[in-house]
Amino acid sequence: MLQFFYGYGYHGTSFEQTYLCYPASFIDKPQTENGDKIIMPPSALDRLASLHIDYPMLFELHNAATERMSHCGVLEFIAEEGMIYMPYWMIENLLLQEGDIVRVVRENRSAAPLQKELNNIYIIYEIDRQAFFSPGIHCCRCVLRKK
Repeated sequence: MLQFFYGYGYHGTSFEQTYLCYPASFIDKPQTENGDKIIMPPSALDRLASLHIDYPMLFELHNAATERMSHCGVLEFIAEEGMIYMPYWMIENLLLQEGDIVRVVRENRSAAPLQKELNNIYIIYEIDRQAFFSPGIHCCRCVLRKK
């Protein structure tokens, strides 16, 4: 059954919503540009809280036009309704333009397996430890392996 929540359609126990995307620089949040977290509207927090989800909140971002996908976390819930703000590098990676539509889907992953993978990733991929533990990696929520 489709429920309407503040004018947006939500389905059952999942979170999947489309938003207009804009760079975080539009709301004077330059620190957001260095990470992988987005800023969402307060209605998203209301819906997510009602789902009793696990933390940290992880999301998939989809650009349907180019079939590109990325992953992110959430920093704050202060965006205007119907909009999200994201790092500009993420907008470029998804091949989006300012004001384009992006689909946000909550990932159903628990943090423990992800953390275990992060702890062992240098063994699996044999990457340079100094590069992996550099200050830049600490701002990111998840690391993915290519299939």
